[in-house]
Amino acid sequence: MTDGMLTVHMNGKRAKTTMLSSDELATLTTLVNSTDFTAAKAVPFTGVCPTTNDLFETFYTFVTAHGTEELASCRVTIDFTLPLFQTLLAILEHYE
Repeated sequence: MTDGMLTVHMNGKRAKTTMLSSDELATLTTLVNSTDFTAAKAVPFTGVCPTTNDLFETFYTFVTAHGTEELASCRVTIDFTLPLFQTLLAILEHYE
């Protein structure tokens, strides 16, 4: 997402594509590159995956300065208190 394009997929199909502002892009780039993804993936998910009830698993893919990082909500416990996720969710809410 180095060009500011944010794409959300649902059920394998593109649900939304939007262009982030330069400030949003700069903030997310800084947060992505400063997040400790090893720590973010350290706590395994131990609950019941929503897919067992016909709901959705959430996947996050981040392209960092060191490569691609992926987090899946049924594999790791997503820490939504991390600044990256707080900012990302606020941006997504803004574009709903």
